[in-house]
Amino acid sequence: MTSKYKNIFDKRKQLKEVNPIVELDSFNFEKFYIDSWYNKPFYGKVDTSGFPIILREQRIKFATVGTDLFQVQAVDFVADLFKNAKKEYESFYRSGFLNKKSTFFKERLSAVKGFTTSRETYLIKLKSIYADLISNIQENQNTNKISDYHTFLETVKNFIFEKDLYLTRAGFVESNDVSPLNTGLMLDIYDGNASDTSLKEKFYKDINYPAFLEICLKNGFLINREIPWRIVCDIRQKKVEEKIIELNQNYNINFDREDFRDNLQKIFDVYYESVLPVEEKYFDYFKEFMTVLEGFYKSYIFQFPSDKIFELNECDNAKINLIPKKSIPRFEDLDDMYRFYLKLYFDFRKIEIRDNIDDKNFDYISAISISKFNQLVKNNFKDAVCQAIKTFSVNLTTLTYREKSIIEGGPIKGPA
Repeated sequence: MTSKYKNIFDKRKQLKEVNPIVELDSFNFEKFYIDSWYNKPFYGKVDTSGFPIILREQRIKFATVGTDLFQVQAVDFVADLFKNAKKEYESFYRSGFLNKKSTFFKERLSAVKGFTTSRETYLIKLKSIYADLISNIQENQNTNKISDYHTFLETVKNFIFEKDLYLTRAGFVESNDVSPLNTGLMLDIYDGNASDTSLKEKFYKDINYPAFLEICLKNGFLINREIPWRIVCDIRQKKVEEKIIELNQNYNINFDREDFRDNLQKIFDVYYESVLPVEEKYFDYFKEFMTVLEGFYKSYIFQFPSDKIFELNECDNAKINLIPKKSIPRFEDLDDMYRFYLKLYFDFRKIEIRDNIDDKNFDYISAISISKFNQLVKNNFKDAVCQAIKTFSVNLTTLTYREKSIIEGGPIKGPA
């Protein structure tokens, strides 16, 4: 099956073949590196089911000390593990085990970039998308063609598809507008240009780089192959497991040591929340989707409240009639309203995922998802909505269902 992510994967593969980065034959690649540009670009962005996630910000912590130039944050276990690595590195340096002539590795090991919230960024991006939408409508002189909510929604869908954009928060998290640093699992220890191949080569060949690798691995970190100054916490490592178990005892959250690596989803359940509304506790993300669409239309009819209809009167003189645009339709039945927006959600998610699924299969998947909603809505409408979205997402095959699990070895094909 061809998809947006498969196309990006293929393009990156071609680029990699014609412009390979520094050879790493002198090191064990699997042992030290993670290829988050080519193999695992969604590491920390999706859970083991492939559902897009964002970090619960109450679990972030400073990964730096007061004397560091930058105060940088990460998820709590990453912050603690990095401080251990920092302490070990600086001890080695003071003891003379590291070369003082190093270009990149001096007496201090400090994080310069880490977690920054993306929650408000989504709303800022939506404002930009709306502005571009209106410009597009005006450029194509389509204001008169959009007379009601339904024709407006079709215009939005076409625009999102043509411009390769997103509208849902799930689509935002999957996009390049959200940095991998926002997962809380990564830290940059140098502020460099990741597109500068010569700089990366110098970094890889630094005399202290092998020691840096060993210290990272010992403390639960891998190196981002494409950005060698970015360290990535490997949640499968024993050191990370021990730190997670230790920290969560303070929250009365127990992780079973026996099946820790077989139940990595629990890490995502504890530290992250799904932005795909597949459970009732995430229903607000569906309400947010509804609010975004309605907000777009209300803003549109405020800017363009009426259509100008030109007519000729009996004397062949031009006459302009102003026809007010219709407001958002009211639904007599709440169930009908949710069915309406569920179908829209399915349409936008299909656009965002970019699977070239044929209409017949898509209609079938949508139908069984709406059927799930119909079965459950009389008992609990929120649960009915979420179960319908879960049915749709699994059947359309979200990121991880289309390929192997991001945790189990990938590759997951998509944007970095």
